[in-house]
Amino acid sequence: MKSLTNLLGQIIFKFTTLQPILMCMLITMSFAFLIVTPVSTVAMGLILFKNANYVGAGAATLGLVAAAAVLSIGTFRAKSKGASIAIILGAIKLMMPNCARRPQLFLPILTTAAITGLSGYFLGIQGTHESAGFGIIGLIGPTKAYEMNPGSLVQISLAFFVIPFTVAFLADRLYSDVLKLYKSEVYRPENY
Repeated sequence: MKSLTNLLGQIIFKFTTLQPILMCMLITMSFAFLIVTPVSTVAMGLILFKNANYVGAGAATLGLVAAAAVLSIGTFRAKSKGASIAIILGAIKLMMPNCARRPQLFLPILTTAAITGLSGYFLGIQGTHESAGFGIIGLIGPTKAYEMNPGSLVQISLAFFVIPFTVAFLADRLYSDVLKLYKSEVYRPENY
């Protein structure tokens, strides 16, 4: 597990050298993926963003928000309201078995993450290595983004709440109802 985590860290660190828009999208997608694996996003954030890459750290935070948005909406649709609330409060890893058994769940997660990361860049969302692995858990991500850019409450509301949850809703509907790649029941935590 340690060598896998090191490899993933090296790959994500390479993303920090890319053009900022592409960097934000790839980092957001990476952290959205990592949160539903055994890899610690908090440790990854602490290691990767000590170099004062505030935009990259903000993108990592938004990746966790994107995953939480998709999974909370999905569990809500699957009539598992308790799990939906737990995910918003930080129990995203609860969905690891579902994502492992149904990898098509990564489609709405990564779609939401890409769009959220893109919007985060244009809205100027920033973070630090301490906030990179938390998302909206305890409002750490939005609070740190506000500290780094006071007066940006509208941008923070859009980036952390409006955009990810709207895109998550639309992406979930697209992949489940239109393309019929899965049914909403796949989100039920009891399915594992």
